[in-house]
Amino acid sequence: MKKVIGIAFLVSMLVSPWAVSSPDGGLVDRINEARTYPNKAEAVEIADKEKMQHRKMHSEKRHSPHK
Repeated sequence: MKKVIGIAFLVSMLVSPWAVSSPDGGLVDRINEARTYPNKAEAVEIADKEKMQHRKMHSEKRHSPHK
């Protein structure tokens, strides 16, 4: 009985590194990180462009002659 337990323990110790370190082991972590922390720099740049377009639109309205 001790021999069977010893062999099972040795086999589990030999197989466990492959079970833990699969080729896509870090892929799920990277995907979750990307979802959790979106690229805020892009969002700020887009917001700044929209602000400038809005200001430009209003300044053009203000300076256009009335009919």
